[in-house]
Amino acid sequence: MAERLKLSASSRSWGGKGRARRMRQQGLIPGVVYGRGMDSIPVVVAERDLSQLFQLTDYESELIDLRVDDGDPMDVLVKETQFDHIGERLLHIDFFRITRGEKLDVEVPIVVLGTAEGVKMGGILQNNMRAVKIRCLPKDLIHELRIDVSALGVGDSIHIRDLNVPDTIEILEEPQRTVVTVLAKKVEEKAPEEEAPEEEAATEAKEPVTE
Repeated sequence: MAERLKLSASSRSWGGKGRARRMRQQGLIPGVVYGRGMDSIPVVVAERDLSQLFQLTDYESELIDLRVDDGDPMDVLVKETQFDHIGERLLHIDFFRITRGEKLDVEVPIVVLGTAEGVKMGGILQNNMRAVKIRCLPKDLIHELRIDVSALGVGDSIHIRDLNVPDTIEILEEPQRTVVTVLAKKVEEKAPEEEAPEEEAATEAKEPVTE
């Protein structure tokens, strides 16, 4: 099992947009920690410390040890992030504290493995779902759900009901939802060439030639 990511944060007082902007100019990202049975804690986290987190494609399902000031580490998940209009600069981050022994709902990405037989025959693999919502205890949390599509022929599909997950994990999606399917490649039909009507051609042939 990979070592859990550790982050340190400092508590701060609530402030307006101007104060938050000054924090970001100093390399600090404002955020908040909240959870069941606790008061929300406004915090700041060093932007450089968050770079390791955002290198993970599945960071929203990554359990993090977050220490605020000199307190004990808390189990948290990234609940929400706000970026600038370009989508490059992080403006704000929300952490949700996990209560041990209590199940949580998390969306995890779907990873497709293999090349479908139908694709080898000219078909097209269509991904209908990029992520799936699950419910489990923090200790049973998975970072991704892998599905092997190698055996799929043209017209075959994998539905939610076909997914294999441990008994400790509940999938919160409709069983009949299609995850992936192999479509037949469309064949473009050539439009038939237009031919002159027979009557029109015959009429033109009978027209006398005038001198």
